[in-house]
Amino acid sequence: MFKLCSGTGFTWNMKLYCGKHRDAGVSVPTNIVMQLSQKLLNSGRTVVTDNYYTSLELANKLLDNITHLLKTLRAYRSGNPKEVTTKEQEK
Repeated sequence: MFKLCSGTGFTWNMKLYCGKHRDAGVSVPTNIVMQLSQKLLNSGRTVVTDNYYTSLELANKLLDNITHLLKTLRAYRSGNPKEVTTKEQEK
């Protein structure tokens, strides 16, 4: 089960996992977030996700719909810009 919740725990939307179902050209995590947040798009809100869902693809899709994304990005996720995956971490 996937849920979209407010900061206070209110459930905005939920979706049951029923096996693989992909929107052509969009990753599964991006598809899930976009479906769950459909009614909240274009209202200037900020979506906070677990890093499994976070990607440049999702950030761009949300920005296209006047919605922001906040969370950490997995450095080696496919589709990331080269600058993200090659930068050395400071120790």
